Amino acid sequence: MDRTDTPTRLDAGLLAQAFPAALRTEALAAGEAIMARLHRDYPTRRYPVRVAGEEILIPDRLHLRSTFGVSALAGTPRLMTRCLETRSLDGYQRQRAVREVLDDIQTWAVPFVIELIGSYVVEILSDIHAALTPKKIATIVPFLAANPGYWRCIRAQVMSYWDVYYRNVPRSEYVGFTLVALLDKAAQPALGSLPPMHGRRSRCISRAKARRIRSRDLEI
Repeated sequence: MDRTDTPTRLDAGLLAQAFPAALRTEALAAGEAIMARLHRDYPTRRYPVRVAGEEILIPDRLHLRSTFGVSALAGTPRLMTRCLETRSLDGYQRQRAVREVLDDIQTWAVPFVIELIGSYVVEILSDIHAALTPKKIATIVPFLAANPGYWRCIRAQVMSYWDVYYRNVPRSEYVGFTLVALLDKAAQPALGSLPPMHGRRSRCISRAKARRIRSRDLEI
């Protein structure tokens, strides 16, 4: 499976690489459904994470047409479609999609939820926090244990976005920090004690990059 740091023009097969190979048939169905709504002249980067011992490639952003109706798909392909919709440029689409993903979160859906924790849209962060139960957290922890560097980067993004946009909110009241603390505690047996979230700058995302992303995205 290719790793790419350069924008890629996607197809259903490449979108299917966002899910484990054992679910290839279902993932292709979801990929085809997304391709029917994708603006194909908008290439995107993909980034690797590990799910159940397998490397998958998650798309960074998808420029989708705004329709968000009842999917003709059902079961696993439908939920995979919602996972991919969490990568939409449109914050409203991301929020609607992650709510459905969180209703019945699967192991292979976890990276799509964790990626959103590293975002700046507090409405989405609040939805994630409200939806988490001990059972759902137990589903998330193995992913954090398998991707410690990625989780550190997400933690750093939470810090960076708070620093850029939400410094008027006390850290003790900012939902991003609340989420990180909750998952850090749950993952501590696997990851050990992670360093405190000090400092204002992150090697994962700079203030300048945060502002570029903020201006690029169609915000909630």
